[in-house]
Amino acid sequence: MFNLCPWCGHANEANACDCNGCRKRLKSASAAQDPALTLTLLDLGEPSAISPDQAAAAARPELVRSDPDPVATPASLRPAPAWVTGVPPTLPLSSAVPATTQPAKTLPSKADRRAAVRRARLAQDAPASAAAAGPREVLVFDGSAATRAELCALLTGFGFIVQPARTHAEAFAMLASHDFAAVILDIVLDGYNEGIAFELCLRAKSAPAAGSPAHSAPGSVQPGALIVVGTATRPVERVRASMAGADQFLARPASRGTLAKALDACGVALPSDPRRAA
Repeated sequence: MFNLCPWCGHANEANACDCNGCRKRLKSASAAQDPALTLTLLDLGEPSAISPDQAAAAARPELVRSDPDPVATPASLRPAPAWVTGVPPTLPLSSAVPATTQPAKTLPSKADRRAAVRRARLAQDAPASAAAAGPREVLVFDGSAATRAELCALLTGFGFIVQPARTHAEAFAMLASHDFAAVILDIVLDGYNEGIAFELCLRAKSAPAAGSPAHSAPGSVQPGALIVVGTATRPVERVRASMAGADQFLARPASRGTLAKALDACGVALPSDPRRAA
């Protein structure tokens, strides 16, 4: 039995007269006490054991039911601001855009531009009578069969009628019986053939060109163009060719471009210029 202090609630011994906590006077043990303040230790039992299920249920949080969220209605929605209505529609995806049917234009290369300029210049510089004149004869004298065949092939591609000569005698005979628009001689203007080479050049320059007035009209004879083929590594050959009356000096090996340029410089129009179609 304990004697509880009515003032501070301290548990004192049953026969205590004063409170050990507040030192106030307690009621005597014989006095009637409130049954609610009397605590019997024998009535206190050991706590009952708790099962694992009960412990898990006690640890589980308690679910509290709440009211559902309010549903938004058209009446409760706010009107959109003015700046939202001006937003443009979303752009379509790249896959939805139709592909262009025409390929992208490519710029012409430098070679194509130069070829176009060359064709335009040749078209302006070509004489009007070049097409009407038709193919014209050209004499080619070269002691080398390979070089002679190469020159003949280039001239044939230009539309000329080529008369090849293998020896000096053949060249003199052709100059006496034909009028050539141009004479191309691959000769050496020094050494033991110097005299005959100079004589051949003089004969070529005295012969009238094809289509020129007749020999009977004095002073009106127009000799054909004379082109001498030589070695580029010997500048003396270029000087000797000029002294022999050559209009142009063509360094071997000759190409289509260098040959056409030499003929153009002599005023000889190409009957069929493949450069205009290039």
